[in-house]
Amino acid sequence: AIESNPSPAGATKYCGIAILICWTLRLRRSISEAAIAGLKAAAVTAVCTAIPTFASVRMSKWAKANLGNPVAKTVIITYAAGMAYFIAGEKKVVELSRKHSLEAAKARAKSEYTLTKSN
Repeated sequence: AIESNPSPAGATKYCGIAILICWTLRLRRSISEAAIAGLKAAAVTAVCTAIPTFASVRMSKWAKANLGNPVAKTVIITYAAGMAYFIAGEKKVVELSRKHSLEAAKARAKSEYTLTKSN
């Protein structure tokens, strides 16, 4: 039950729970944004890698001899797409963590300013 005059400890408890819920939702959103960014980068990289790989196999004798089998072409395209996925996802995670830490620092500074101003 919520009291009519809550103690500061009770208010702190409810505030902590609200902050935890907010951080959890923000984390889920950040993870999905990073995954989407990685998928977009992987798709673009796969297409941009596949075109020259298939073209070189048709035009170059060396490439036809060494990359003629489908497994070699698949490995080249898959490695490039996988690296792009992880690099883009990591860049997005770093970008979002910087953004969220800046927001948290601004909120902390604002709350400290209002506390010192009220005292």
